[in-house]
Amino acid sequence: MASLAEFYLSRRPEFRRPGALLEALTRRLGSPPPFPAGALAQCIAEDFEADRLVIHKGRVFAEMEARLMAQLAALGPPVG
Repeated sequence: MASLAEFYLSRRPEFRRPGALLEALTRRLGSPPPFPAGALAQCIAEDFEADRLVIHKGRVFAEMEARLMAQLAALGPPVG
């Protein structure tokens, strides 16, 4: 996950600004976290249909998936 997140952010440095990625996710999904599963699935499908893809280590991800991984990585490891 961290590898994909770093790969994505290296290609989209504008999302390294604190809060920028969460703002973009909230805007695209139409609500703040927790994000609705249906909206996530729809955005992922739309990314594949529109060829908004991130290819990392031979795997193909929707841009939304890469953004979510980058956001999760920014939060750090779980506590406890």
